[in-house]
Amino acid sequence: MSDFKIVSPVDGSVYATCHYADPARIRAAAETGRKAFAQWRQVPFAERARMVRSFLSVLDKHRERLAELVTWQMGRPSWQADEMDRMLQSADVLIGDAAGILQPPQEKPDDNITRSVQRIPMGLCLSICAWNYPVAMSASLILAPLLMGNVVLFKHAPQTALIAEVFGIAAAESDLPDGVLQTLHMTHPDTEALIGSGLVDLVEFIGSTRAGMRYTMRAGAPSPATAWNWAARIPSISGRTSSLTQSSRTCWKAATAMPASPAVR
Repeated sequence: MSDFKIVSPVDGSVYATCHYADPARIRAAAETGRKAFAQWRQVPFAERARMVRSFLSVLDKHRERLAELVTWQMGRPSWQADEMDRMLQSADVLIGDAAGILQPPQEKPDDNITRSVQRIPMGLCLSICAWNYPVAMSASLILAPLLMGNVVLFKHAPQTALIAEVFGIAAAESDLPDGVLQTLHMTHPDTEALIGSGLVDLVEFIGSTRAGMRYTMRAGAPSPATAWNWAARIPSISGRTSSLTQSSRTCWKAATAMPASPAVR
């Protein structure tokens, strides 16, 4: 197991030293998530939404700590560091939209024919988050998959890795079942190996072009479906919610990899 250091742009000091998970720990977490999925997918939506709100309620109690971490890991002024309101607003949108998305669309061309689509969750979602909006952007990467009945293995950027640790603490303190939301620190090579291992069913990614290219290449068919969100289309930056809704939709089983959400008009 190797270590990595978070150097604060505030004063150039080493703010924290964290540990990368080794391949055995990563595989164990993925297998735990897949086992949790068997039960989580059966939980009715209303109960899933309640448990997600429980997670958010616990996370909100860590608001000051999260803001402090944003400041010291990113260098953002403290008066701009609290992103919880953005995350809670995004959660309201996702929960409100999810109920409609979950309704199977039906058509009845005539009395003898009924067409319908059954929506089923995909399984284990590997969600990879960038550093620049480390709390707010997590809504579409964590909450959307959970609401849709998937389970999440969450990886944050190394520069903001401590944010993920707070998410893990909140998950453990909330009503979310064990294994439904896990957080890990992973190297790029280990992340690529996990994507290609067959243990991951969906990859959601917000981050740099270089890392995105590497993960895209690794997630080529017949590997997991992918949902890429680039910075210009993130609701926390653009102020629009189209990407949030699309994030919910891409967490359902699809025959082909899902494209990035449509550009905000």
